[in-house]
Amino acid sequence: MLDVRGQKLGFFCFLFSVSCFLSPLGAEVVDRIAGVVGDQVITQSEIEEAMILLQERNKAKVLDHLIEHKLLVIDAEKETLEVKLEELENAVEDAILNVRGRFPSDEEYELELSRSGLTEEDLREKYTKEMRENLLIQKLFQKKFGKELAVSDMEAMDFYNNYKDSIPPVPDAVKFLGVDVYYSISDEAKDAAKRKANNILKRVKKGESFSKLAKKYSDDPVTSQRGGDLGTLNPMDLAPEFQSTVAEMKSGEIELVESGGVYHIVRCNDRHKDLVMLSDIIIKIQPTKADSEAIKETVGTVKEQLNAETVREPPLPNTRILTWGEIFVPLRETPFTDLESIEIGKVYTFNIPMGFQVIKPVELREEQMLGWEDLRLELKELLYQRKMQMHYEKLVHKLKQEIFVKRML
Repeated sequence: MLDVRGQKLGFFCFLFSVSCFLSPLGAEVVDRIAGVVGDQVITQSEIEEAMILLQERNKAKVLDHLIEHKLLVIDAEKETLEVKLEELENAVEDAILNVRGRFPSDEEYELELSRSGLTEEDLREKYTKEMRENLLIQKLFQKKFGKELAVSDMEAMDFYNNYKDSIPPVPDAVKFLGVDVYYSISDEAKDAAKRKANNILKRVKKGESFSKLAKKYSDDPVTSQRGGDLGTLNPMDLAPEFQSTVAEMKSGEIELVESGGVYHIVRCNDRHKDLVMLSDIIIKIQPTKADSEAIKETVGTVKEQLNAETVREPPLPNTRILTWGEIFVPLRETPFTDLESIEIGKVYTFNIPMGFQVIKPVELREEQMLGWEDLRLELKELLYQRKMQMHYEKLVHKLKQEIFVKRML
């Protein structure tokens, strides 16, 4: 079945979206040469970082991405293409804002920077290099293939007529005003959870059964029933704050890790090549009575704002605007189960990790088939991406014949 909505090309996402994530650059990686492109090298640390950014576990595939990226940058520089300072600064600023927007508050953002061993200036410096290269590659494609990449309405209509029977319907969706409200966790609550976690850690290290302690104390209802067993994992699948810790753990070692309002007592049960067998006892940071009263007050204020359809700029502390009725959100991506149960104009409150989601539906849309006019822009974008993919593959193949490339993995 043809799905023209949201279709992306892998290479395009990597080249132009790689700077939209915060990665643990502070993690120690043995830096050795993994590849050579022309007179430039690709290091092991570059591969490890890109694996996180791309959420890709295959090192060889990631190395191919990096090689192709460098080939295109080298070709762009040969073409004497330039990036203006203003457009570079704007691109870097957009990347920083994108990263900030992934956190519920500036405090959480600063905390994650600190955990990753970074300052915002470090992030800005890193993104300056990456965004310059990405902009150079964009300019390279426009210079070489600009006219050939254009997609006319007639071309898109022909595509639509040929494939319209394969285009799936748009699912049920809802427009809503939505705000996430997070607990402002006090030091008292954090200290209480840490003391509890440390006490359990001491008991484990003294020889008590990890499995029994997990069943008794872990706040994860699923893994606690398995005695904390997480099974066999690739460390690259773990959250960034775990990766550097788990990478160094030996069989039998136990570590305490704090992540997103939770303390994890992690035990390495065994290792095999790139895989690790882990168990985990989770101790959540429980809000104090004062924390709970504070969030109730904030939720009440947010409800008033939603009823009046007003919101403060910037939003209230420890809140994040999810959406303000700009777009239809597929029903499956909301807390609602069916359209029939939704009352327009009513304010709903749902539990989310470390807080609440406050939602006021403003418009509903049932599943429907889209016509040519509805899909015109998306079809043109899809065809543009297909042309880009074709030219990308041809250009990379040509550059590999002209520029020295060596893989050393």
